[in-house]
Amino acid sequence: MRLISLVFTVFVLAVEAPVWAEVPIASVDWAFTQPANHHAVAITIKNISGQDQKMQHPGNRQAIAFVVIDDQGNVMKPEGVAKVDPMRQDVVLKPGGTFEYTTDRLAELAQEEGLSLPFLTGTGLFAYNLKTGSNYRVTVIYRPYAGRAGIASAEQVVMFK
Repeated sequence: MRLISLVFTVFVLAVEAPVWAEVPIASVDWAFTQPANHHAVAITIKNISGQDQKMQHPGNRQAIAFVVIDDQGNVMKPEGVAKVDPMRQDVVLKPGGTFEYTTDRLAELAQEEGLSLPFLTGTGLFAYNLKTGSNYRVTVIYRPYAGRAGIASAEQVVMFK
């Protein structure tokens, strides 16, 4: 009887488990919007698949996150800036198509608190307290589909201005 229960349990789990292809469908890159002002960034999403892709907008909750490492090799903790409630949006990209999103509006809020590299979590705007003249390693993580694994940009070493 135990064998039948075990087989049934495994079958039910297999039927209920979502099946997602882990083939990359997009790439993400980023750059500061103004070389002299390191508060806002432009994030570029590119469809690298062979078909149209409907992905979440980078301005959605939990769609973008920055990972920042200081010159000592420590992962930095972002600071809360404000409570937010962004409207959910999607982006449809043709094969090879790109979409650019800038954080200018969010950066204005973060900059009032002396913070940079803003991004949205579930209900909050977060950003980093970066020191002028210091070097940081920065990676952007983009989650094209909510609830699934994201993709990361190449790490960039930047001196904060």
